[in-house]
Amino acid sequence: MVEAMDWRKRLQDAIHWSGRSMRSVAIQAGLRPGYIYEVIKYGRDPSLSSMLKVCEVLETDLIWLLYRLPTLPSNEDVLRTFESLSPARRRTFLLLLKQ
Repeated sequence: MVEAMDWRKRLQDAIHWSGRSMRSVAIQAGLRPGYIYEVIKYGRDPSLSSMLKVCEVLETDLIWLLYRLPTLPSNEDVLRTFESLSPARRRTFLLLLKQ
């Protein structure tokens, strides 16, 4: 299992490599200026939609960020589709995946 700090460290590194600040990435992603700082420094759990926006700004892959695994472009499409579903449809989607 991946420890929570692993992905937070990868997020911090991705921001550093981008040459931007946590604040500027958060603002560009349409989030509150201190959002990413709270996630990294205080362990706040981000929403899937927020992380997708941050990854888009950083031009990095969410699956790599969270699990350090290479992914296919289609995986991002699946995550975006899942995020747009109602809670009931999400449960159905997850049940189908488990079968």
